[in-house]
Amino acid sequence: MSRSALPYVVDVREADFPTSVLAQSNSVPVVVDMWASWCGPCQQLTPILEKLAGEFDGRFLLARIDVDAEQRIAQAFQVQSIPTVYAIIAGQPVPLFQGALAEHQVREYLEQTLNVAAESGVTGRLPQPDGMIRPIRLGESRGPAASASATSAPTTSAASTPPQESAVLPEALKLFVSHASEDSVAATDIVSELDRCGMATWLATRDIQVGENYAAQIYNAIVDSSHLVVLLSPASVASQHVQREMNLALDQGKSVLPLIVSSNSDFMSSLPAEWKYWLGVVQVVPYTGPSEAVSTLVKRLSTVK
Repeated sequence: MSRSALPYVVDVREADFPTSVLAQSNSVPVVVDMWASWCGPCQQLTPILEKLAGEFDGRFLLARIDVDAEQRIAQAFQVQSIPTVYAIIAGQPVPLFQGALAEHQVREYLEQTLNVAAESGVTGRLPQPDGMIRPIRLGESRGPAASASATSAPTTSAASTPPQESAVLPEALKLFVSHASEDSVAATDIVSELDRCGMATWLATRDIQVGENYAAQIYNAIVDSSHLVVLLSPASVASQHVQREMNLALDQGKSVLPLIVSSNSDFMSSLPAEWKYWLGVVQVVPYTGPSEAVSTLVKRLSTVK
């Protein structure tokens, strides 16, 4: 294995694959870029992947594999065209996409990869170039096993909170929870509390089937839902993925239940115009912990169609 001059990017040979890809994938997702020097689309895609590897700051490793030099690896992955991109999560391959995509599309695939990895308990971070491992910041994804203290406000233990009794809800409710990967800790806590209250929920980090088409699963889940709960934060507002989920939900006539998880008191006043349009005069639920937020959501669900 030769390490690139870029952080979090490595060139992998067959002899290195078990340690630098398979073993590493138990700590962080490994995104495998199958490329060749003569491939024009590869030359377009690789710089985007390298840029995002640095931007995601060690939350995944980019492994570049020259298919001409490493034909046995290409055959093992049944590569038919290049560029082909896979993720390896806890030793398991997950097909991502083929061809050169725009940066925002690649970013969405990477965000989904981190969500799937968190569901599998793969929530580590690579050392920085100086050899230090930077702690995960408040609000970054730590996966479903993260402690409640990672959220921006104190939480109340779900186990000690009695079931909600303040609202009588229709039986056909199903909540799609939309969030940025940076807010996955809060999303997991909220969904756990909703599930405890007997609500049907759909959460990508839990319900996406590995190896299946991400976009199709999300589309079907939104169509099948009754409401979309969107966790509002700077990360979700900037996420193309969350914006697409909002657009689809509104196009399908779904009611949107916004829940703000940002600790910035001025966050709502700085929302982009499209978000102000989407939310209109809808009441935004503040997040002071999963039980309190869910209590408010359940009360709203009894009045919002």
